[in-house]
Amino acid sequence: MAKILVVEDEKEMAETVAHVLRSEHHVVEVALSGDEALDMLRVSQYDLLVLDLNLPGADGLEICKTIRHQKRPVSILMVTGRKTIEEKERGLDLGADDYLTKPFHLKELQARVRALLRRTPTDNSHLVVVKNISLDQKQHIVTKNGVAVKLLPTEFSLLEFFMTHLDRVFTSAQIIEQVWPQDTDATERAVTSCLNRLRAKLSEGEKFDLIETLYNEGYRMKS
Repeated sequence: MAKILVVEDEKEMAETVAHVLRSEHHVVEVALSGDEALDMLRVSQYDLLVLDLNLPGADGLEICKTIRHQKRPVSILMVTGRKTIEEKERGLDLGADDYLTKPFHLKELQARVRALLRRTPTDNSHLVVVKNISLDQKQHIVTKNGVAVKLLPTEFSLLEFFMTHLDRVFTSAQIIEQVWPQDTDATERAVTSCLNRLRAKLSEGEKFDLIETLYNEGYRMKS
């Protein structure tokens, strides 16, 4: 699994590419302009960029040049409707790792992404994954099926605790001791409330049974 930024001003195309890459369990974010992409790159680290050449604001070549000038360890797959050798040459000279010309087949996109990620192994030591849920301990990001889930700090800490202690049963008192601050006055009701919010956010209206309640015993997250 890798963290990928898709930079594409055609919204439908961007969503299609993001959906296909998420189906391979990558964490995917989308920028619809060059300026938006540069803003996202200032605050987040990505393993790979799927970068359109023609963009409003900063174009793909400018973004590519900026990234390589900063010596950021990210692979770049440049996408363009232009077919001239000169344009491809310029993009590769500025630091793109590969080129894909529109229109392209989605399977070719997937194959090129896999090849680039093999070329630059990703450090996933800070990622914890349980089924379709991924938790980034470094950047404090949680995703389900590649889509970010916004959690409050205590909700994140509680999920992190369960995901790193799978199949073990914990009482409310044990959870408070491990998750809440030492000087807390949190009660069993606080644990129940936090768990209910967490389940609601992760369920997205569907049945969510990864974290189960065991009557008179406590709570457990199943592997």
